[in-house]
This record gives sequence, structure tokens and C-alpha cells, in this order.
Amino acid sequence: MAEHTWLRRRTPAAAVLLALLTLLVFLPALRNGFVFDDREYILDNPAVRQGLTLEGVAWALTAFHAANWHPLTWLSHMIDVSLFGLAPSGHHLTSVAIHALAASALFLALSRLTGAFWGSLIAASLFALHPLRGEPVAWAAARKHVLAAGLLSLTLLAWQRHLSRPAPGRYLAALALFALGLAANPMLAILPALLLLLDWWPLGRFPLGQAGRGGARWLVEEKIPFLVLSCAAAVLAFTAQFSGGNLSSLSDLPLGPRLANAATSGAAYLVYAAWPTRLSFFYEYPLGGIPPWRLGLSALFLAAITALVVRERRLRPWLAVGWGWYLVTLLPVAGLIQIGAQGMADRYAYIPLVGPFLAGSLWLAELCTERCPLRLPASLLAGTAVLACALLAVRQTGFWRDEVSLWTRALEVAGESSMAHNHLGLALEKQGRAQDAEGHYRAALRLAPDHGEALGNLGALLAAGGRFQEAVGFLARAVTLVPASAVYRNNLGLALHLLGRQAEARASLEEALRLDPGYPEAHNNLGLILVAEGRLEAAEAEFRRAVDLREGYAEARSNLGRVLLALEARSRRASAGSVRDGH
Repeated sequence: MAEHTWLRRRTPAAAVLLALLTLLVFLPALRNGFVFDDREYILDNPAVRQGLTLEGVAWALTAFHAANWHPLTWLSHMIDVSLFGLAPSGHHLTSVAIHALAASALFLALSRLTGAFWGSLIAASLFALHPLRGEPVAWAAARKHVLAAGLLSLTLLAWQRHLSRPAPGRYLAALALFALGLAANPMLAILPALLLLLDWWPLGRFPLGQAGRGGARWLVEEKIPFLVLSCAAAVLAFTAQFSGGNLSSLSDLPLGPRLANAATSGAAYLVYAAWPTRLSFFYEYPLGGIPPWRLGLSALFLAAITALVVRERRLRPWLAVGWGWYLVTLLPVAGLIQIGAQGMADRYAYIPLVGPFLAGSLWLAELCTERCPLRLPASLLAGTAVLACALLAVRQTGFWRDEVSLWTRALEVAGESSMAHNHLGLALEKQGRAQDAEGHYRAALRLAPDHGEALGNLGALLAAGGRFQEAVGFLARAVTLVPASAVYRNNLGLALHLLGRQAEARASLEEALRLDPGYPEAHNNLGLILVAEGRLEAAEAEFRRAVDLREGYAEARSNLGRVLLALEARSRRASAGSVRDGH
């Protein structure tokens, strides 16, 4: 009786201990700042900066901001602002806590579905502590991934509870959790396929050919509401990406290179899962093509795993289910629909690697049985793997301290990259290291002479250093390559103004405001040109507009004050002149 009680209590106790260990490993993330997309998601996002409000809720449900539709993710950021303001430590604490709870819920879901305590615990521990988790956990803008993993695990728990004793309320609970998961990250649209995999094993609900409520047709029909939600979320996600201009067309990137990148990245994630020592924030898309030897090895590696799981499907069905989990969940982020400039990303493997972790852990657990002569080495291997992952995860989290550390690491690991050099230059410039920043901008342009962003950044840096003539050359090229950029036109206009080329400067700034009427810097700079031309009333209007657009815009407010003083002085002179004329 005592042993039975311990067995009943060990699962929740293990779940709590796993959550606490996960918190301990990732707490160093609280020392990190905001990096990269955190500015667009949080710092410069007016809807998020105001915290949780009714207007913010409406915005989150309808906005395609940053080319994404994930209202629950936006709401979580708003709650963070309400609780912690814009202090990054609070936002990171939320991500770490969600990840810890996701790991705990995953362990409970796997153990209840499979009945394998130790295999599920090892799999959930690898999910929780693997250094590949550094990116989704330590990067605030990757919140959607940890939220999605937590809600996926809760959905699986609710689904298992419904299957243990079917009831409409339990079914609706699973469906509601799934809807929340889609609202956090539409990547979860693949859940119906996962549920069918689990029907085969471990649930054993797939008696092919059987008619009625236990047959294969019923197993599909019961998931139709889930499939409807999946389709709706997929349409919203595609629309958001399309509206943001993030999707690469087949003419720009044909299907062949996409398939090649999907194969090589699919193999690479598995290699990094087994040997996670050279992880990077950014893996640039191989626009120059993938070496045939690498593509061949990747295809052979994936084919060998597939052959193994097919051969073992009857004796060890969990291998096929784990492999199927990996392939199915990787499909939305494999690059067949290419988004952005990356060929792969650590965060994309966050949920997919649950499958290989489960398959490998159950195989290890099989070797750890009392009758197996490999019990001791298998147990030592499992413990060593979890401990090594925890230590490497602490190290990987540290690379997210700031953007200089992040992009320096990317260049060390992934090699020369125009994008990495450009972003490292930006990070160094923010730290006041102008000379180092210039070197990286120029390195970016050596690798990609038509890199519009690097041209614009180098031009702005040179202008800030008083090298206006050189700056105009780079900014003019940036405007030619990226004609829709209001930022580059604004910077070009300011540099031209400081060179005394007022007509050209005004034309550039007016075009910047045509592209972005709500651009406060462009209004301020246009006001400066109007002052130089003696058009004080028009300059006043531009400065007022800049102040209205940005609260606390000190430079524009100062310029407005000087113009008002100049107008007042002019008015006094005019009054004094009219008095003398009258006298």
C-alpha cells in the first residue's frame, strides 16, 4: 500500500521538481536586456507600451503587427508591461516561468499518454534544459513559442482526460485550450495530425477497417472541429505574413532550393540536438546554394532514420511516433514557405524536437530495465545528457545578454554574414563605439555591396560624425536600392541640409513624409530647412507636428521654442517699425 501511494505521488512531485530545476537553469536570463525584434514587439509598440487595456485587447485580436497574428502573445506582453513596466528582467521572468510550466505540463501529458514514467521524465527534461531552448526562452520576442508549447501540453492533457472518460465538457476544454494555443502561435495548426499519430501509439485507437465509433473514420471525424480551427489560424497567419511583405515568391526563391534547405536544416536540428556546442542566433539562408555533399549527407541521414523507424514500427512504435512528431511539427517552419532571411532558427526546433527526445528517451528507458545488461551505462548516459544540457543552457542563455554579444556569437559560429555584420555594427553604434561600428558596416558591404540597410546605417553614422559628403554617397545608394524607406530619405535630407544643399534636402524630406506622414524626425528636420529658408511659420507647424507625434521629443521641442522666440522677435521689430513710421 505504501509503495502504491508513492507511485501515485511521484508523478506530480517529479513535475514540480522539473519546473523548479528549469527555473534555476534559466534564471540568468533575467540579467539580459531587450534585443533585436524586442524593440518592434515591445519598446516601440504603442499598443503594448500602454499595458493591458480594452483598446489593447481589441488591437491584439485584429492587428497584423510585425507580420504576425498572435493575439494571446500580444496580450502576454501587455500584461508584462502592466506588471513590470519596460524593465526587461520582468519580461524575461515571465518567459522563463512559462517555459518551466510548459516542461512540467509536457511531462504530465507524456507520462499519462504513454504510461512510461522514466522515459517521459527524461524526454521532458531534455525539452526543458536543452541549450537549443536558449533562444525561445531568453528572447522576449520569442514568447509565442513558449506559450504555444505550454498550451500544446495542456491540450494533450485535456485530450487524454477526455479519452479516459469521454464527456462534452472535457472535449470542449481540449478544444478551447487548442484555440488559445493557436492564438499564441498558429504553428500549432498541425495538432490534428499529432492527435492521429497518438491514436496509433500509445493510445491504440487505430483499428483499421473497423466501422462505427471505434473505427478509423470516426477518429478523423472527432477531430474536425480542431481541423476547422487549424485552417482558420493558418489563413490568418498567411494573411499576416503576406500583408507584411515577408513571404518570398517562387520566382525569387524556387521550390528546389527550398526543399534542399528543408532537408539540410531538418538534419542540422538533429545534429545540434545531439551535439549542441555551436548554436547561433542567426543562420543565414544559403542563397548561393547548398553544397551537393552536404545535401547528400543530410538526405542520407534522414532516409536512414526513416528506414530504422519503419523497420522497428511493430516492436518499438514510439520511434515512428517520435519521428512523425518531428516531421509534422517541423513542416510549418521548414522553409517551404520562406519567411525572412534565415535558413533555420533554434526557436523553430522548440516543439519539433519533443518527438526525437521522446523516442530516444523511451529507448533509453527500455535499456534501463532490470533484465538489460546495459542498464547501468544507459542510466548514466541519460543522467549525463540532462546535466550537460543544463550546463550548456546556462552558457547559451548568456549570449542573449545584449546585441553585441548576440551578433558577435553569430559571426563566430555561423561565419561571415552581411546581415550579422550590419546588426553588430548597429549594436556597437548604440554603445557609442562608432569606429568599431563603421568597420562592421564596411564588412557587410564587402560581402554584399547592395545591402541597402548597411548602406543606410553607414551613411547615417558618417553624417553623425560630420563626414557629410561621404555620407551622402552611401545614403543616396541606399535610397536607390530601397526607395520605400522613409528613414534613409530622412537621413539623406539631413546630410544634404548640413552640406547647404537646401533644395535637394527639402525634396528628400518631403518624400520621406509622403512615405511616412507620422515620422517625427522627418518633420523636425524639414522644420530646420524651413528655418534656414526663413519660412518660420511653416517651420513652426513642422516642429509642432513632431512634438505631437512623439511625447518627450526634446530636440523638436527645443527647436519649436527657438522658432517661437524668433517669431516673437520679428513681431516686435515689425511693431517697432510701424510705430516709427506712424510717428
